[in-house]
Order: sequence, then C-alpha cells, then structure tokens
Amino acid sequence: MLYTELHESLLQLGLHAAQVEDLERLLIGVLAIGNIDFQAEPSSQSGCLGSVVSWCLITAVGDDAPLKVANQMALEHAAHVLGVDADVFSANLAEQTISVSGETFLKPRSRWPAPSLATLPLTCACLAHLELLDVRDATAKEIYDRLFSWLFQKANELLAPAVDVTAGVHVPLGVLGRAR
Repeated sequence: MLYTELHESLLQLGLHAAQVEDLERLLIGVLAIGNIDFQAEPSSQSGCLGSVVSWCLITAVGDDAPLKVANQMALEHAAHVLGVDADVFSANLAEQTISVSGETFLKPRSRWPAPSLATLPLTCACLAHLELLDVRDATAKEIYDRLFSWLFQKANELLAPAVDVTAGVHVPLGVLGRAR
C-alpha cells in the first residue's frame, strides 16, 4: 500500500513514469550494493585470529593476494539494477584511479594500515577488507545523495509558483525550507 501511494505521489508531483522507474531502480541498486562483500583469493585465506577479528575473512600479515568480491551474485545483481557492467563495477570498487599530470593510473586499494589504525590488532589484509567495505558504502552513499539532491531539485522545479518578473526574484527552497 505504501509503495503504491509513494509511486502515485511521485507521478502527481509531475515526474514521468520513466523517471519514477529510474528512481526506484537506483534505490534498489543502493540497497543491493550493501550486499557486496570481499575476500582474498581462496589460496591465500589462512583463517582468523580469534573473536576480535573473527568477522574478517583474511588475516595473514603481509598477504599480497588480491581481494575480490566474495558474493559474485550480489555484485552482478547490483550492477544489473544500476545498468553497469559487473566487471567494470567490480574493478572500480577494488582499484583506485589516480590522475597525475594528465596520466591516469589504476592502483589496488591500500593493503597497509593507516597511521591512526596502526595500533589496532588487525592485519594488513583485514584493513584492506575494511577499506573495500568503506569504498562500497561510499559508492552507495554517493548514489543516494545524488538521487536525493535530484529529487529535491525536481520537486522545487515542479512545485515552484509561476514567476512574475514584476513581483521580484523567485528563490527555490531547499530540504529544510532554507533558500539555496
């Protein structure tokens, strides 16, 4: 019932059916991204160090094995819903793009602890796992943020009163009713 009401409200707001469908797909994609997890290549897993990091899939200090998506179906589902290639999506999660002087380099996500985390009882591989989870979550957050911003911009455009040029300047309102 709530879904139907939301769908109808978005249409009444003035969004086109295709825009509502895209909005729904992006929200599903954001949720699907949260199901993606990472692990080391099977040959490099060496068990866990105990309850402190028992959730971490990799624990060998100095392990150079690359991290990969642990649940390929979750990645493929998220990529399909978002309309992107699963291999490209996976590579973008696992590699950092660095541009210097017009040249672009791809580098695997860091496997070394940040200075502020150096005292924690986590191995380099566990920190790399945490970094990939952070990248995954940041990707979902960025998609959601852009979607939310677009929705409010669209709502402001569609609900804005007709502007009378003799009456003054029209100022659209933001999320909290403040002028943007």
